[in-house]
Amino acid sequence: MSDPRDSQIPSDETLVAYLDGELPAEERTRLEATLAANAAARTRLEHLSRGGGNFAAAFQGLFDRAPAERLAAMLHRVEAEANARHPAPTARGGWRPALLAASVALLILGGVAGYFAA
Repeated sequence: MSDPRDSQIPSDETLVAYLDGELPAEERTRLEATLAANAAARTRLEHLSRGGGNFAAAFQGLFDRAPAERLAAMLHRVEAEANARHPAPTARGGWRPALLAASVALLILGGVAGYFAA
């Protein structure tokens, strides 16, 4: 009869926790015994241990084919349209005078309400 550890590969979460040193000692010992007896589990562990590869090199072909100029032109067009629809408030106009007037009105209203409440 075969050992059940030979047919079972630990989960990727368990293997990554092992690689990160986050497994409790008892579970780590059991996993090391499984790894010693299971070639497929060792292979999976080796694959996961190489996970921090160079992703920039893997995607360089996509970066090279990306239509950067066209995307930049689209971004500038969208920004220009947004600025045309909603111009930034100027120092002399915009919402600041309205905010100041509302603050003064609330201050006066609070004073009047306090006078009549007393």
